[in-house]
Amino acid sequence: NRYFQHFILHLFEYFNYICNMDEFQKVDRDIDSEKQKTQLKKEKFIKDIKSGLGNHIKYNGGKVNKVKKSKFNRFWERLMNMF
Repeated sequence: NRYFQHFILHLFEYFNYICNMDEFQKVDRDIDSEKQKTQLKKEKFIKDIKSGLGNHIKYNGGKVNKVKKSKFNRFWERLMNMF
């Protein structure tokens, strides 16, 4: 009878171990699926940005926008370059 109780105890522990491993594998699969979803979203976002930039270049191609600096900023930059 004592051996049977010992056997049942070990069987129960083994069953709990297997259940915990199943839960661990499930969580691991969930993490992997979230990583894949995130990667797909990143790729879609990059494609959207690239296509948007393509449209911007199509409509505004050949135009150069010069960044104008104020007189104070030009003076300040020259002064900083001296020192």
